[in-house]
Amino acid sequence: MPKIPTYQSTGSITTATPSIKSDIKLNVNQTPASALQPVSNFIRDSYIQEKTTEANNKSYKAINDFYEDQFDAQGNVSQKGWLTISSEAKQKIILQKHHNIMTQK
Repeated sequence: MPKIPTYQSTGSITTATPSIKSDIKLNVNQTPASALQPVSNFIRDSYIQEKTTEANNKSYKAINDFYEDQFDAQGNVSQKGWLTISSEAKQKIILQKHHNIMTQK
């Protein structure tokens, strides 16, 4: 029959530091999530820029619609745009000035 080795160990409470030391230092800022932060920031900024551009385009289109005449299905002007209204107003002013000059003579 083989002999089973026996060991004796003793333990005691001490303030001595452990004999095994490691130089492993973990920086909590260098996790996989923080490594992906520049990519996620770029994606976020790109999304914000895209939505801002989209909103600006919609607002520019709405503003431009005020300047253009609106037509109905038959092609008649259903609502005059700002450019038409302002040019008609200028024409009226010019005609009134011309009329006033002609009547003063």
